[in-house]
Amino acid sequence: LPRQLAFLGKFNYDIDHWRRRLAFAGMPISVGVGIYTGVLLGAVQSRPFWNTNLVAQLFLFSALSTG
Repeated sequence: LPRQLAFLGKFNYDIDHWRRRLAFAGMPISVGVGIYTGVLLGAVQSRPFWNTNLVAQLFLFSALSTG
């Protein structure tokens, strides 16, 4: 198997700068998704807890705590 996958060695180059760029681009997107989910659930009238202003913050801090 290592001989058959030897061609993958040429793809082994330093991609650290791309990883950092993607991480910085993904941070605002991930925060936005967490806040949007909380706002969307806060607009639902069917559940009393979901219809509060704290749901957006709950989703934001949950997303940040999980990494």
